Amino acid sequence: MIKFRKSESGFTLVELLAALAILSLVIILAGSIHIFGQKQFVQQSEQVSQINDLRYIMASIEQDVRQTSKAEIKFEEGLIVGDTTYSHQGTALYENSELLSNQISAFEVVLNEDKIDISLSSTINGKNKKEVVSTIIYFRR
Repeated sequence: MIKFRKSESGFTLVELLAALAILSLVIILAGSIHIFGQKQFVQQSEQVSQINDLRYIMASIEQDVRQTSKAEIKFEEGLIVGDTTYSHQGTALYENSELLSNQISAFEVVLNEDKIDISLSSTINGKNKKEVVSTIIYFRR
């Protein structure tokens, strides 16, 4: 006759439920950390993108100002640099009629006898911050 061994090794229902509860907590914790990291990445990417846009626009304006004589620079309804006009309408900044950016909250120009002070401010980003880029260009005599 064949004898069967009684094996009582295994998991009880209570042990299985406890293991599932602990595993669920670990998965929820890891998921929330991952979601937090994703949100931070998106916000920081948006902030860096805004700063890069502001710096690119400012570099373009600086290059135009430096290549133009002081007599050809005026500030009326926008900054007029030779044949190029930079104008701010709402949250958009235009170079002639071409859109440079639609995330500009302020475009300020102070034109003095010996210098020009230009400042660009972005709209509020995901971190509720405004990015500001400014420069002062001195004219040679």
